[in-house]
Formats: sequence, C-alpha cells, structure tokens
Amino acid sequence: MRKQKDELLSLEKQFEDPLKDVESRPVDSAIDVEDIIADLEIKLENTSDDWNIRNDALLEAMEYLKGGIATYPVCDFSRLASGIASCVGDLRSALVKRGSLLVAACSLSFGKDFLSSIDIIVPALFKQLSHGTAVIANSARLALRSIVRYVQNRRTSRLFLSKMQTKSNIQRVVIAESIKIMREEWSPQLIDGIDSELMNALKIYSEDASAEVRSIAKQAMSFQPTPTKKSHLKSPRASLTPTSGNDKKVVTRKSSTPVMQSRIKTPTRKFVGRHISQPKEEDIIEVEKHTKVENDENIENLPPQKPVKKVLFGPPKAKDPPPEEISEYMPPRTRAEAKSFLRMLNDILVQKNYDNIVGLEELLAPSLISATHVMPQSELYMKVLPELFNKYTEEFSVQVHDLLIAFNFDPQLLAEAVNVYGEQQIAETFVGKRDNEENESVRFFITLFSHKYEINITPKMRQFLLKLIQNFRTSMNVRIIEEAIKIPETDSNLNKIVDQLIQKIKSQKKWLPLYQQLVVQLSSNTLQTEYLDMIQDRLVSQFTDILTQGTQAQCHEIRSFLITGAMNCRGISFAKLAEPMLPLIMNENRIEREKTEECYQILLNDPQTITLLIEILQNDESEEKAHAVLSIILQYVTKSTLRQISAILPHVVDILASLIKSEVVGVRRLSILILVEFKCKVPKEFMPYFKKLTIAHQKLINLYSNKRG
Repeated sequence: MRKQKDELLSLEKQFEDPLKDVESRPVDSAIDVEDIIADLEIKLENTSDDWNIRNDALLEAMEYLKGGIATYPVCDFSRLASGIASCVGDLRSALVKRGSLLVAACSLSFGKDFLSSIDIIVPALFKQLSHGTAVIANSARLALRSIVRYVQNRRTSRLFLSKMQTKSNIQRVVIAESIKIMREEWSPQLIDGIDSELMNALKIYSEDASAEVRSIAKQAMSFQPTPTKKSHLKSPRASLTPTSGNDKKVVTRKSSTPVMQSRIKTPTRKFVGRHISQPKEEDIIEVEKHTKVENDENIENLPPQKPVKKVLFGPPKAKDPPPEEISEYMPPRTRAEAKSFLRMLNDILVQKNYDNIVGLEELLAPSLISATHVMPQSELYMKVLPELFNKYTEEFSVQVHDLLIAFNFDPQLLAEAVNVYGEQQIAETFVGKRDNEENESVRFFITLFSHKYEINITPKMRQFLLKLIQNFRTSMNVRIIEEAIKIPETDSNLNKIVDQLIQKIKSQKKWLPLYQQLVVQLSSNTLQTEYLDMIQDRLVSQFTDILTQGTQAQCHEIRSFLITGAMNCRGISFAKLAEPMLPLIMNENRIEREKTEECYQILLNDPQTITLLIEILQNDESEEKAHAVLSIILQYVTKSTLRQISAILPHVVDILASLIKSEVVGVRRLSILILVEFKCKVPKEFMPYFKKLTIAHQKLINLYSNKRG
C-alpha cells in the first residue's frame, strides 16, 4: 500500500509539469509546423504491430511543445486528437501514460485552444479509469484533472456533466473532483454562469451511494466562489448579511404591550449639520419610554388590522432566454427566419466570432440561396457575401454558380466572385449545361461580356456559345456574345504582335485579343524553328524581368497569361519561367500562392519544366526553394493521370531517394509523400526503384501507404 501511494505521488508530480523531463525540440519556421503536425498525425494513427512508432511520436510531440511550436498561429494539434485518443485507450501502460502526459501538456500549453480536441480524447480517458492496471487508471485520472484545470470553458463543464449518470463509482468520483476544481479554480465570471448547474449536480452526488463521492461533493458545495458584480445583482440577499464579525447584535427588549401588526411611527430626529453624531444611551431610553406611553394610550382606538405581507425583493425575475443559435435558422424557410439568419450571420462576421459557425460552413451558401426565395432584397446580402468568399473560399467555390443564379447575376456579386475565383473559373461552370439550364447560361454570358470581362474562349466554350447564339437568336442582347467571341483580324507581323502583347501585359491592359492573334500566327506551318526560338527567347526574357522586378499586378498578368494559353502557343516553351516564379509560390497570400500553383500544373506538362526543377533541387542549397519545388511536384503527381505520373517517375525518383535522408523535416516528409504517390498509383513501374531503398525507408513508405488505405 505504501509503495502504491509513493508511485501515485510520483505520477502526480509528473503531471504537474509534464514537460519537465522532456528535451526541447525547437521549430525553425512556420513552414515546418504544417509538415511536423502531418508527420505526427500519420505516426500516431499507425495501426501496425510496432507500437513504438506511436510511443516515439507522443514523445516527439511533447518535445515540440517544449520547443515552442504552440506559439505559431498555424499550429493545429486538433489534427492529432484521434491519434492521441487511440494511444490513451490502448492496453499498453507505457503508451497510455505517455499519451496522458501529452494530453496534460496540451491542456497546459493551449488552454482554451485545446477545446476542439477534448470531445474525442475525454471519452477514451473515462474508459480507462476502471482499468485494473494502476498506472493506466491513474494516468487517465490525472489527464482528466489537467483538462478541467486548464481548459476552462462552459463546453468542458457540459462534457463532464453529461457523464453524471454513469454507474461506475470511479467515474463519478472523477466527475465530483472535476466539479470541485471548477468551483475552486475557474474564473468567477465563468463560474457565475454555470454555478447553478454545478450545484444541482453536487446535490445529487451528496446523496450518492459511494461515500467518496458524497465526501467530495460536500466539500465542493461548502466552497463559496468569489462573487462577481453580476452575482451581487442577481442575489440581493447577500447585501443583507453581516460582513464583519465585529458587528453588534441587536437585542430586543420584552414589552408588556401587545405585538401590533401595523407599523407605528416613531419620532424622527431632525438632520443638523453635515456630520451626524451618535445619540447617547440616555436619549434612546427616553424616546422608548415616550413611545411606550403613546402606544398604550392609542392601542384601544385602532381598528382591527389585517396581516401585511412584506415583499422584500419584488416579484421573481424571469430567467434570460437561452442565446439564439444561427443553426436554428439554417436554411431559412420564412421571411422572419431569413431576417434572423442574415442578422446573426452579419454579427458573427463583424465580431469575427467564427467559432459560432464551425461545422456549418457547407450550409452557408445553400442557406443564403434559400433566403433569397423568401426575401429577395436585403442590403445584408452584399455585406456578408464578400467576406464569406474570402473566408470560406473552398466551401463557396462549388456554389458560386447557384449563388449568381439566385441573385439574378447581380453585377456587384459577379465582381466580388470574379475578384476571388477569377472570371475564367466562373465562366467554365456555365459551359456544357443541360438544355433546361441554357437560359441561365445565356444570361450569365451576356452579363459577363457586357461588363467587359475577358476570358479565354476555348474550343469547347466557343462551340457551346455558338449553340447558345443559335438557340437565342431572337434575343437582342445575344449580339453581345457574338461580338465577344469573334476572332480578331490577324496582323501578319508577328514581331509587332509580340511587342504589343508585352506592352499590354506590362500596363495591365486588355491583352487577350493580341494573344488570340499570336496563337493564330503560331499555328501556321510556314514558321521556321529558328524564328520560333527567337520569339520564345523574347517572351521568356521579358516575362522573367516582370516576374523578378515587376509589380504584383504585373506578375498577376503573367500568371493569367500562362494559365490561359501557355499550352496553346505552338512551338513555344515557357519552362524557363519555373525558377523566377518560385518566390511567388512562397508567398504567404493563399490566393496568390494557389494561382501560382495552377501555373506550375500547366508548365509541368512540358518535359523541360521537370528537368529544370530537378536541377534546382540538385544545385540550390536553399531549404525554402527545395520545399517549394517538392510541393509543386507532389501536387502534380497527386492530380495527374497515371500516364503523366509514369512519365515523370524516372526523372525524379533518384533525387527523391537522396532527399529522404535530409535533416530538414519538411523536405524529408515531402519526398516520402511523393514516393508514396508513386507506390500507390504506379506500383509496377515504381517497384524496381523501391527495392533500391533502405529497409527503414521502405517501411516508412509502407506505413504512409497503409495510412492512405
């Protein structure tokens, strides 16, 4: 018994400072944080027989916490929650103990930011409380105690109170302990709003069958939380109770006169001067005698009095209604619901309370569309939609088509959508629609072209637009589409076209007509190879200068040009632009970075591009450049066809085999992920290269492959 107590005390000290005996592993930059967490996520969810992988990953996570990874805004340990939960729910005591210590460390390091993880981790810890092995049960108990102590939030209290009805004695003990910690250690402002719930739970536990539960509950009930101003206002009785033990007791003297129900006025003293002096005891006795005589003389003349009910505090105040949740109005079915939904959504965006719509992101666009059916007009629509496009770009990308239709192709909404998604992407969502949707398509293109937006008219789009023109020939506005898709007259002087095109791009003016002339000229079979090389050098040289020295707006024009027609300029290769574009892909602006990634996906269809990127990996020692290049290659092999992946495999596999030994976490991880793509998508072609790798690297690739399923 003595030994068990000593072990428990030792364990408690470890949980008080879970990172004390852990080495620090610093993080060099925010770029590495994403790679580190992804690496830990895969290791923690490893289902292979080698449990040491998970055990080492738990220790590694704690080392990164001590090294300060939690200070980076991009650090999101909630991704590790399911892996941590599987570790603390394991049968191995070493794994459970280390996982529980990591939970305690996360609670201490992240505080309220760990809230999204506890829904997954707490149930696993509760299951281990009744385990027969003391280390497992005590580790789970101490981890739960750390969660309650540091993750102070109403959601935490509700999570623990939801398990009150459990039949397990030890679980009820832990819940009682948790409530005690909440009342004693949580902030008074937070307790003030939930104390009634906690006290109700303690009253139930004070009559529990378990003596330990009863004892803890009674101790918790006896504690008086620090009152707040709000609690004073709610409980006026508190102001009537004596606050000092030195207050004199009021002693009432017995009187021979009957006790009267009505109040009899007593003589009052006249206010004299600023300072009030206390009356002497002789004066008080004299007044009492005078009052007694008056009472005796007048008592018989008083009519019978009815008992008067004294009201000290007025009628009971109605409880405040529970706060409204925006989900109650999603999707809105009536005009009143639409008003409430828009009002609450606008408040959330203005106050940046994005937590109120976590999990509802996919429902926002359909709810807005539903709102237009019952309330077509409201100024709030244009207040919320621009911010929603920027904040939830991915969630709204598939709904832009339907939103534009719902808002009757409002020019302001179209401008906001184009600003985020680009006119080309939006236009392509209206191409190839069914016959019953052609009316919306023709209205969209009329609106688009009438507001002078420029798009690349691909052969597929041209064919579709010609069909629309034929079907809506009677409409006067269809001429706007006809004018937009006309191929401009070509200028036989190709050098002049190139010069004008470059000038238009530099000045951010309309260059699309000149681009179309260039494509037509380059499609001619009469051009000699030497002449094409000269045109290519000229374009690449000018574009490189713009990318390295130009403004952000000019760089945007270059990206637009490459996305529009890099593969349509026959005989011209833009592969040499891959290196000067690398700084753009390292841009912190997500939208700018995604546009650049799209350019690379097009450029990588040119075999010369991958050769140039491999040379950068071999010759450039910059970690940031290596990280950027590997990210580009990974995205390409992830999205490409099997034929394209097979074609790129021989060019990159050797350099990747050397990079998986890199000391840089991000470089090593990206190299492994690319090799995993090869193994999963083209296993037959990849097998000869796979066998050349070390056994350790083969196991690692297999581990990641199993994770992918």
